[in-house]
Amino acid sequence: MPEETTLEKILASESLNETHLSPKVKENYDLESNVTYSPPPARLPAENYRSEGEREIAAYLEEKDIEFEYERRLVVESEEGKLHIRYPDFYLKDLEIIIEYNGSTGKEHEERYARKAELYEHNEVNYVTITSEDMKTGVWKDKIDNAVLEHSNQ
Repeated sequence: MPEETTLEKILASESLNETHLSPKVKENYDLESNVTYSPPPARLPAENYRSEGEREIAAYLEEKDIEFEYERRLVVESEEGKLHIRYPDFYLKDLEIIIEYNGSTGKEHEERYARKAELYEHNEVNYVTITSEDMKTGVWKDKIDNAVLEHSNQ
């Protein structure tokens, strides 16, 4: 249920700090801003990766010595101006890149993946999408390498 609060209270209630804000939220809000907020659903701790694809991605990032956080919380703004917390699969700390593994197929999943992409674009978040097809063909490593190369030169 959306509620009115300040950005500062959201961060405090979720044990977050300003590094958890998307670029758009950082740019458009100060900590005292009154905002409409939808609290995240209750989640279990990410003790294990949710899929074999995520395990492979994590192993590759570790092999390449790329620091990452799994399911790091990110505060984003919807196109309606409401703030939400999302849990991207991987957050590459030093490069500020998100990697989303879209391993499931079907219309419902495709629609959800499209909404995520729109949300990240709206929030000016650098992200890479890896699909199950990318995993089968081996393209996924190139996608990660290209994103890392592109953002390490900025």
